[in-house]
Amino acid sequence: MNDVEHRFPVIDLATATPAQKQIADEIMSGPRKGLFGPFLPLVHAPALAAKLHKVGEYLRYESTLPKDILECAIITVATRWKSPFEWNHHAPLALAAGVPPDVVQAISDNAKTESFPDKYRLIVSLCRDAMNDGRINDHDFAQARSAYGREGVLELLTVCGYYSTLAMILATADIT
Repeated sequence: MNDVEHRFPVIDLATATPAQKQIADEIMSGPRKGLFGPFLPLVHAPALAAKLHKVGEYLRYESTLPKDILECAIITVATRWKSPFEWNHHAPLALAAGVPPDVVQAISDNAKTESFPDKYRLIVSLCRDAMNDGRINDHDFAQARSAYGREGVLELLTVCGYYSTLAMILATADIT
């Protein structure tokens, strides 16, 4: 076993602490229906896992954003952080939600957005700016607010932060 494999070993739920068992059960009984990906290492910090998984559940299953927009944002984050787990999980969801295959491929290639349909150009530009500069420009903010409301803009920014956090956890835990 290399050093990375020792960072966050998968916790055997038969010998886990009560708090670890509780959060694992909560995650597995929720809409994810399993304990996988970033939640395997997060079980080492049950209180943190409890908060993060609720944010993720909101974004994935209760967001005000249309599914294609949500998944477009998620795969933009996955590409930014070179997160194979998040990409492999969410690229098929993006396609199923209606993001055109050429847009999904272009996001994967980190291509310029000029040829994207307007709604995807906006989302990719907004997410890239948020992750690169920590803010979005006035034009994109106004367009996103017009299309998705202030709540939607906040959800898009939270998608960027939440999935960036997961990508860092996945990379550090060497989960691909």
